[in-house]
Amino acid sequence: MSSKSALSSAQVKALDSAGIEINHYHSSMFQGENIHQAWIDDCARYLQCIFGDKIAGKTVVDYGFGRGNWSLAFRQLGAEHVISIEASQNAAENFKRYVKDHEIQNISVQLGNTDDQELHIEADIVFLYGILHHVKHPERLLGSARHWLKDEQSQILAYAYDAGSMREMLVSACRKLLGTEKPEPSWELALHPLARHRAVDDLVAPIVSFWTPKQLVDVANDAGLKPIGQEKDFSNFQNKSLAPEFDPYILLLKANAAQEETIEPIANAHQYIDEYKVIGEALDLVVQHAPAQSKPNIAIGIFNSWFAGAQPASFEDKLFYLWRYLCHAINTMPQDLVFASTSDELETLLFLTRRMSHKKSDELMRNCEMLKDKITNNSFRI
Repeated sequence: MSSKSALSSAQVKALDSAGIEINHYHSSMFQGENIHQAWIDDCARYLQCIFGDKIAGKTVVDYGFGRGNWSLAFRQLGAEHVISIEASQNAAENFKRYVKDHEIQNISVQLGNTDDQELHIEADIVFLYGILHHVKHPERLLGSARHWLKDEQSQILAYAYDAGSMREMLVSACRKLLGTEKPEPSWELALHPLARHRAVDDLVAPIVSFWTPKQLVDVANDAGLKPIGQEKDFSNFQNKSLAPEFDPYILLLKANAAQEETIEPIANAHQYIDEYKVIGEALDLVVQHAPAQSKPNIAIGIFNSWFAGAQPASFEDKLFYLWRYLCHAINTMPQDLVFASTSDELETLLFLTRRMSHKKSDELMRNCEMLKDKITNNSFRI
């Protein structure tokens, strides 16, 4: 089945429902962004660093193309044909218009989604950048990508968010705070510009998942694929990485790879284990006990604190500003709220916080002592 008209009425209904969410995500994510040549040039340099001279004369699938910048970069590097596939009808229509207006002949734009459809295509390179963690059935996407490969030399690039990272911690907590709600346009007015882009990506997306290297390799193996390379993220390539804790996993995959070709992916280094535990405890307290009407605002505050709390900032500074905000959120909870648990959670939190190791520890400890006083005086109970 390669078109919506070939689906059953139930499948069409499911596609329509999912399509509304995907269109909302696309509109939020890419609103106000315009493709420009400098951006395409940067993307082309990144692709050339990964694929070298293997793009010229080849057929490329750019699945989940978003804006279309990667498709244009593949074309610029000499791809004979680029098949650009997107589940968002808005994205597909916008890029079709761009391709037509610029009289581009070798980019084909398709509306498609492997969660619900079979797509019959053939390619030398399948580019799955920034998409695996946003699909309902990632194993189905990799299985489909495996069938799209033209021959044994064909490759897949797969990108997935890092499990156990600060990104997972923040995104998971904020999605819980939001519940079934999603940021509306009015929310964007409250988000700092540095936080807005990440919020509309990680909070508006219908699905977000996080992966260990082993999980990614296991799913690839189930699809008949083996890892033959591990690449750096585009932001890292541009020296704009937020920190190793925010870097995704990017693997080159190949079918029927010889044993000597395969690699064992290296896990990202998480250097702040104690700090993560502290932040995790505080996030749990806020998620569990903050008043319902405050939770959306707290989610916005968390993103603003992380992405804009200190600019420029080291990763340690970002941890501090996030912790400072969480202390404020806990301290401003209504003091007459009484829950089943007692002060044990905060006592544990205070103990762990004393182990936070960065230059602003004195100010951090003042926040800790404020919480401790409230516990001791029974003026703040959980």
